[in-house]
Amino acid sequence: MVHKSINDSKLKKFDLNNTIGFSLGVSLILYNDILYVANVKSFETFFRMSEYYKTESENIIDTVLQGSKIQEDTLVGLRTVTRKDSVIAKSVSKLKFRAERVNKLFDALNDTVFKTVMSDKVFINSFHHVMFENDLLKVKDPTDKKQIKELIRFIADTAQKSPITDESSVGKF
Repeated sequence: MVHKSINDSKLKKFDLNNTIGFSLGVSLILYNDILYVANVKSFETFFRMSEYYKTESENIIDTVLQGSKIQEDTLVGLRTVTRKDSVIAKSVSKLKFRAERVNKLFDALNDTVFKTVMSDKVFINSFHHVMFENDLLKVKDPTDKKQIKELIRFIADTAQKSPITDESSVGKF
């Protein structure tokens, strides 16, 4: 468990020898100018993070994704879904921290690369709604939240390949 002082940017470990328990109803504790977060969901609700995520996702769509290799209907669907769903908006807003990697993905992406990636059964099972046609990424139904989530995970490029077993996997995002 970690905590962060309000005016300090470093996370510090709790000394577990000097801890006490609290009721599940306690979400935030302010003690000696240190804010302790016991429940992230409550923290997000209290500080209206869903509005932040929705605004941030709009910025990411406008700066990182706009003009990239995403079909216009799919981009419109992505924008619509993020306006309505703060969980998806949070995922899109996280792309801000991966902008360089996302740009590299778009630079490298072509029909041959897409077919190679999708020939791996792990990836085809993880991204079976994501398609690449006419040099553009798209999903079958841009209004379907599940398909938009798949697209976000694909764009986040969380794929991994073990150098030991040569097995592929897709990380959570």
